[in-house]
Amino acid sequence: MRTFALLASISWLATACATSSGPVYAPESLRSELGRRLPGVPANELVVPFEVPEDTVSLARQYVGAVRSDKERVRALVEFVSSEKGLGLSYRWAVNNSAKATLGDKGGNCLGLSSLLVGLSRSLGLRAFYLDATRDPERREEASLKVAAGHIAVVVLTKDGPLFIDFTGELPRGWRYRRMSDLQATAHYYNNLGYEIIHRSTVDGTDVPWTQVQRQFARATRIAPSLATAWNNVGVAASRLGRADQAERSYRRASRLDPDLESPRENLEVLRSSARAEPSFAHADSGSSPAANLQQPIQARIAEASEISVEDAPTPRTAPEGEPAASGAPLPR
Repeated sequence: MRTFALLASISWLATACATSSGPVYAPESLRSELGRRLPGVPANELVVPFEVPEDTVSLARQYVGAVRSDKERVRALVEFVSSEKGLGLSYRWAVNNSAKATLGDKGGNCLGLSSLLVGLSRSLGLRAFYLDATRDPERREEASLKVAAGHIAVVVLTKDGPLFIDFTGELPRGWRYRRMSDLQATAHYYNNLGYEIIHRSTVDGTDVPWTQVQRQFARATRIAPSLATAWNNVGVAASRLGRADQAERSYRRASRLDPDLESPRENLEVLRSSARAEPSFAHADSGSSPAANLQQPIQARIAEASEISVEDAPTPRTAPEGEPAASGAPLPR
């Protein structure tokens, strides 16, 4: 799934990827950190996106075999994920899944497939990180919203230089990508859960349960307080619930965190235009248009450092009230 932003009346909803780099977590350490940031959330709802079952890790080790070069190991892992000789997974649009769910569903979106590769790579001793690979966000209407789609990819740092992997075959030459922290990627997972509820309601022709949607967006902001797109989406849900004051506060917070993000500014304009107006834009991670095939073969692309460059996302200009701004960390070499 790409990253999508939501707009309303139409509204903007957003799920973006770019934020400051941070610690690399082992699955159990991240689960403990999620419990600290999401007090009261049941343990079975604390999801580590890149956690991979040990039996799948064992299969990956067997598949990679005695390959010694880090770059060849990465290429073997990508083949393991995508080919019929390995897991034979497919690229699936409007699903928001973790590595475990991607395995169970036999496919996933950009976040799910990237999470699986990150988890497998780390289990085999490779240094893998999420990337914000959003270029020109795809926009579409859904549930009276304008949804802006972002995108997630992977970088694996090897002794011979980084390799960049995109499961949609993108990664245009010359584009600059931003590394995401594990917490940011996890926040995207929860933000996308909110969008997935909207999408499923739209497909089923049922009313969107906006209280449930807002709960997932709010969890994303608790995990990564500097994620502007999630704050925008909290505002979208608040507006749909008739909470105009909360919606305005959320949009303003999103704008402070990312002054270049258009969604909250447009949503504020819609909010001001009428007391009954619905929000305009929202964000989520999706991967392709709903007009495209919902399930398709993976077309992974692996790029070298000569083709792609990576930077850490900038520190947000203004942190949310009561939260310190995340500090930047250089990309490991």
